[in-house]
Amino acid sequence: MNQNFQILGTGSYLPGKGVSAAEIEQRTGLETGWIDQHTAVKTRYECVAPDSLRSMAKKAIERCLENAKTDWNQIDLVIDCSTSLHQPIPCNAATILSLFGDATANATGFDVHGTCLGFLLGLNVANSLLAHGQYQRILLVASEATLKAANWKEPESASLLGDGAAAMLIGRSTPRDGFLFEHETFSEHYNECSVRGGGHELPVFEYSDENQDCYKFQMSGPKLFRTAMNRLPAMVKRMMERMEDDVQELLVIPHQASPKAVELIRRRLGYSEDQFINVAADYGNMAAASISFVIDHLRRNQMCQQNDQVLLLGTSAGYSQAGLIFRI
Repeated sequence: MNQNFQILGTGSYLPGKGVSAAEIEQRTGLETGWIDQHTAVKTRYECVAPDSLRSMAKKAIERCLENAKTDWNQIDLVIDCSTSLHQPIPCNAATILSLFGDATANATGFDVHGTCLGFLLGLNVANSLLAHGQYQRILLVASEATLKAANWKEPESASLLGDGAAAMLIGRSTPRDGFLFEHETFSEHYNECSVRGGGHELPVFEYSDENQDCYKFQMSGPKLFRTAMNRLPAMVKRMMERMEDDVQELLVIPHQASPKAVELIRRRLGYSEDQFINVAADYGNMAAASISFVIDHLRRNQMCQQNDQVLLLGTSAGYSQAGLIFRI
């Protein structure tokens, strides 16, 4: 497969001040040191007023456009990759366009929903659209406020979550090889990570004190981790076998599921610490914004170079897993 884009700019935004593990423990009645022992997320950021999904997305996009030294006149399409919804209808992308008013008159938009894999899936979709030449510049954005859905009766999953937003602008370029995408879904694990309430089967208007936990994030962490440890290495191995280039210097940007999980996956796959980016302890799991946030973090801190080959790697509810190799 060909890579049909180049990165023109990136931007990200973290709301408020970092919330420490100690503060979370105090809020939720967890014992001192519980989070460090169980999940190791030291800091995360929380979306509270005056911040919102909308404001976080807008700030990430503004920083992205500033980084790209461009404006909305040069953007054809917005793909929103978020897990979090501004509201059920219209789609997130329409909400994003409305934030910038008449400036977005030349752009259209739609959503790609893949929970934590959203950005990775959106980038693959964007690459295909650019190949056909229908669009020239595509803006991808993910804005997440997952802490609002945290279920503190399940602290193992709730204490992983963090809020934030990230955006990336890509432009159509001369096709080049080295692009590779893999995506798998194992639906027998469908019920192991979910938010049951809010859709057709359990509408929001049926919310009550008795069923409120159904409207919060639920995850069987140990089961999903075992699934990832069993399934993910085989997919990565297949991807490496298909690559013709030397992948010894490959930079791996995984979904920041949890500090401990990312580290164990790194060891299982055999990558060095320098190759495998793990910043989950400092920001928590920002769902679909995690990978794009890390890309912006690396670019702004000059921790990667143009044309570096990277592997984006992640898992999501479903259970799904995906990998994407491209040149940054």
